[in-house]
Amino acid sequence: MRIAYVLFDPGIPIGGTKGASIHVREFCNSVANQGHEVHLLASNVVGDVPAGVTIHRIELNLTSKSDNGKIAAAGIYCEATRKILAQIKPDLIYERLSMFFPYGKLLADELGVQRLLEINAPIVDERITHFGVSEIDRAYRAERDAISGSDVIVVSDALVDYAYRNGAISVRVVPNGVDTKRFDCPRVQNNPPRIGFVGSLKPWHGVDILVSASKILNDEGLFHRLKIVGDGPEKDNLMNLVDQYDARDWVEFTGAVNQNSIPDILAHLDIGVAPYLPSDRFYFSPLKILEYMSSGLPVVATNTDSIRKITQGNVCLIDEVTPQNVAHAIRWIFSNPLAAAKVAARAKEKTKLLFDWNEVTKSILASGADEASCALPGVRDDDF
Repeated sequence: MRIAYVLFDPGIPIGGTKGASIHVREFCNSVANQGHEVHLLASNVVGDVPAGVTIHRIELNLTSKSDNGKIAAAGIYCEATRKILAQIKPDLIYERLSMFFPYGKLLADELGVQRLLEINAPIVDERITHFGVSEIDRAYRAERDAISGSDVIVVSDALVDYAYRNGAISVRVVPNGVDTKRFDCPRVQNNPPRIGFVGSLKPWHGVDILVSASKILNDEGLFHRLKIVGDGPEKDNLMNLVDQYDARDWVEFTGAVNQNSIPDILAHLDIGVAPYLPSDRFYFSPLKILEYMSSGLPVVATNTDSIRKITQGNVCLIDEVTPQNVAHAIRWIFSNPLAAAKVAARAKEKTKLLFDWNEVTKSILASGADEASCALPGVRDDDF
């Protein structure tokens, strides 16, 4: 097929290090590797583009970051996209839900082609909670217009009801994937061992709890190194916490790194941690956990429905995310290296079987033939 990936959101830089940027790149790479012709229509390109993918960079001239400025930019992106789509004549439009962009269904209807809408989060609710929105009514209206009447792909069960409440006609749950071949690197054993977090430094990622857990372990004489890979709004607070603990000798901040470096970084860790703060509406399907598992790392993570679905009992899950509980899980891995290695090996095989991007994208592109499904594709009861 000839597939047009429509991505208005200027907050997702193609070639960037954000989780959303990685998700778009890996999706497009996988689809292109399967022989499809992929056109990515993006408003923000900052680095290497996906191999085998044609990039159409749409210049928005976004002089204002206000909501009204973004609404105007969405109109500009729509008109540019309409012209590009008329030229490339796609067989399928694949769109990632973006704030203030209600035009995807209109563009697909004009061309008479199928459209799949991917939803990774309730974007207006998320933006209101963490950043604030001035044009709330317009934001919700645009969100509903984007979803209403659409065939939708969501990354977790927590988003199914949200999609239907906004008028989706079909919803399918497809958790995120990982390029398992890229993360299949020889492991390096470290002395002292290295604990790691890889991802953006945001409040809900719980990295401060991991730093405090690291302090507990070092105070007990369980010496190790803690490597924090990524950047974000919490970095200054985290560095202040490290200074408060006088922990600069064993805690390292790398800042943002090129995604191509991540497999080697994970190969040089001994434990991967994802201490998400629990939420009543935890809708994430964390890429970092899939990358940890694909690398063969023992993993410590928060116990949520979506994390249980992708880890399937093959990691240490924590119900109450506190420094003491994170430290306890890490301590167990330190004390039971053979058992931990066995669990990690099983997680790696399950990830390869169920969550390799090639399998995930094949399932997504087959969604048109099974529009009403709300099950995890490719998984049978006897897989658990």
